[in-house]
Parts: sequence; structure tokens; C-alpha cells
Amino acid sequence: FIGPGDFLPLVQSVWETGQRVGAANGSMQAYFDRLACQRPIAGEPADHLGHTFWLFSRLLEGAPASERALPVLQEYAAAHLNWARELLQRTAEVSDAAALPYSQAARVALLLLETVDECFAEDPVG
Repeated sequence: FIGPGDFLPLVQSVWETGQRVGAANGSMQAYFDRLACQRPIAGEPADHLGHTFWLFSRLLEGAPASERALPVLQEYAAAHLNWARELLQRTAEVSDAAALPYSQAARVALLLLETVDECFAEDPVG
């Protein structure tokens, strides 16, 4: 993504370890199995950023309005959303510098992650 000079991998395992398939991939696949759904991006690993956001939306849609759902969402966010912050920040910076169209999408995704943090905070403001 964006490379080759500014390679920004959209796969959590690659971002964290440099491996195409790592522990994050297995963890994400477990969520897909748990929800009995297929990966929407054919040919991409389970821990691809597109899958990460897609699966988070599925978890939100299927979450019952109960306190039991919150720990699962928090666990997922900690394990599979937090890594993307640096990627998205770098994407915005590189896109701005190279006049590429990805910076606004990256900033919107960063705002989403900030909102998730606020929603999951133990002591929300206000």
C-alpha cells in the first residue's frame, strides 16, 4: 500500500511482525469463525485492515444491549484496532506529502478509533 518507498502494510501481522500470517491472523480468523461468516476480501489474510473494520461493524451490529457485549468489543478493539493508529497516521502523512487521495480516509478512520476509545472508556467525559 502506497509503497515501495513508503510501504504501509494493511495487514496487522505484517505491520507488527513482518510476517504475512502471524498470531493476529489466527485471532481474527477465530472471530470470523465465532460469527460464522466469510472474509469479504477474497485472497487477503483475516487480519487485513478492511476485514478488521468490517468485522468490528458486524460485532457492533450483533451486540446485544447488555453488559456482556462490552467486554468482547473492548477485547476486539484492543487486539485488532489499536495497531492501525500508527498506520493510519503514517498514511495521512505520506498521502499529504505525495498528493495522494488517501489522507482524508485515513483521518476519518482515526476519528472512528478515537470515538471507539471514548465509548469504551471506563469514565467517559460528560
